[in-house]
Amino acid sequence: MTVKVEDPKSPLDAVFHGQEFQIADQAFQFQEPVLRDHLHVLLGIDVEKTGFSPSRRILPVRMADKDFPVTWIRAYGKGRVFFSSLGHGAPVFWNAPLLAHFLAGIQYALGDLKADSTPSGMLPAAKK
Repeated sequence: MTVKVEDPKSPLDAVFHGQEFQIADQAFQFQEPVLRDHLHVLLGIDVEKTGFSPSRRILPVRMADKDFPVTWIRAYGKGRVFFSSLGHGAPVFWNAPLLAHFLAGIQYALGDLKADSTPSGMLPAAKK
């Protein structure tokens, strides 16, 4: 699948320099109808560049919005959350930029790295 950098200004995405990348991994599909109203999406599947064959079981809500975030952050009460659905195969953990991204996510969750966790659906760029 082709993974796009959703927030190139985020320090968690800095390692990618705004460049998409390809990876072989399993993608999760979330059943929630709206994801970006409460998540700050960092990386997502580029559906235009990733083949979705008819044999794949894509949830109707995901077929409708074509939104497949794979990493995100959010504030939760007084805490911070970093989530990644990547990592179903060993090659993910040999990918140096992804490891740097995961480390930045851990640093964010610990409070050692400041990052904007405004939900992506509320960002000015998302409203355009």
